[in-house]
Amino acid sequence: MVSFLYQNRIQTVISHEPYDVKWLNASMSYDLAFTRPVLQFEKKWGSAENGSSSFWMVQAGTSTPVAGGLWMVSGSYFKNQSRRKADA
Repeated sequence: MVSFLYQNRIQTVISHEPYDVKWLNASMSYDLAFTRPVLQFEKKWGSAENGSSSFWMVQAGTSTPVAGGLWMVSGSYFKNQSRRKADA
């Protein structure tokens, strides 16, 4: 599954600066009968004028049936690419 969101506003209510943000999210999963791996990628491009953050993130995980339940494992990596890295 892939989704893309684009927001563009001429002015925000608070800062009266241009607002331009793009989101990309892609994920995939496959059932291998004994386990179900999942991979997700997310990228956000933010406008430097409004201080919006830019980042990318990748997450991988799996769920495996074990003894009547599910054993789930996942890991992720997050990279902040903002020009303003305060509070990041």
